[in-house]
Amino acid sequence: MHSPVSHIWSTSIAAMQSRSQVFGATRCLRLSSRTLWPDRSCGRANFSRTCSLDSCPRGPLGMAEGTFLIARGFFKKLVLADSIAIAIDPFFAHVSDQSTFGVWALPYIYLYAFQIYFDFSGYTDIARGLGLWFGFRWPENFNWPYLATSMQDFWRRWHMTLSRFLRDYLYIPLGGNRGGPWRMAGALMATMLLGGLWHGANWSFMLWGALHGCFLVINRLWNSTTLRARLAALSGTPAALWRWFRVALTFNAVCLAWCFFRLTNLPDSLACIGKWIDFDLDKAFAGGTADPALWLLLAGYGGAAFAARLLTRGATLPDIIAHVRIFPFASGALWGASLGMMALALLLAPGGQIQPFIYFQF
Repeated sequence: MHSPVSHIWSTSIAAMQSRSQVFGATRCLRLSSRTLWPDRSCGRANFSRTCSLDSCPRGPLGMAEGTFLIARGFFKKLVLADSIAIAIDPFFAHVSDQSTFGVWALPYIYLYAFQIYFDFSGYTDIARGLGLWFGFRWPENFNWPYLATSMQDFWRRWHMTLSRFLRDYLYIPLGGNRGGPWRMAGALMATMLLGGLWHGANWSFMLWGALHGCFLVINRLWNSTTLRARLAALSGTPAALWRWFRVALTFNAVCLAWCFFRLTNLPDSLACIGKWIDFDLDKAFAGGTADPALWLLLAGYGGAAFAARLLTRGATLPDIIAHVRIFPFASGALWGASLGMMALALLLAPGGQIQPFIYFQF
């Protein structure tokens, strides 16, 4: 049986041995083996260079931060990801059938992009929160990936521990930026192909990795052009428009690759891509995408997340927690927000069959 915390286990034994001077090595190892249940089959994460015992939370603040992360993770999974799954799964199950003829596929792909984000980031939040309960701080794994302005920026924000693993153990040993543009392109393509193959022995995952490899190569070549330098020098409104154009372009490129990730049957993937541009206007929003409550739910969560980011001036959660010491009322507000979010997750979660975490299949 999988446990969310198993996804982030790569260095816990060494870390616990370092803490043996406080707890005793035998006691700590016995406790961890009976509670955290390590299992590495749920996704690759590399924390050996990012887990520091110096930053481990202590006392009630660590519990408060962990509880907030767990509550946020449950809300993402039970309310957002599972609601999206119910709306889009019938379309993808019949994407090549006559029942979906003329239906616009793009809104479904957009929703799947958010489903896999909420599902996986919620999974990671729960795991990190459980880690905090046991005294370990695991690194962030997502940083607003769909606001990335380039494919390089996307992979700095999406599944960051996997990105570092691919960079350190595949890309750099294969040559990395050394040896000229051709070797760089070959190293990028090989790295992303292997990254796709890691998700499963299927041609669709290979194509997903190949697309990301091509996008990264194009991104690197674009960075060396004079036009890119001129556009980077823009200021004011033109600079803002250029930035949001890059965000939209990157997001749609990522969604194109998601077609091969979601639909492991190649004809279905191609049929889905064809329905990006070949559809009936009266079916532009049909089926699950026609539900306004789902879009309002996503807009509400997005607005709340942006408002929180503005109010905290982009501070990280550990920095926010550190300031709780200064304002005693903030501690109660944090616990109230955590318990309230957990209650909302249970109340708003759609009924029916339980949806497993997407990354449990890898």
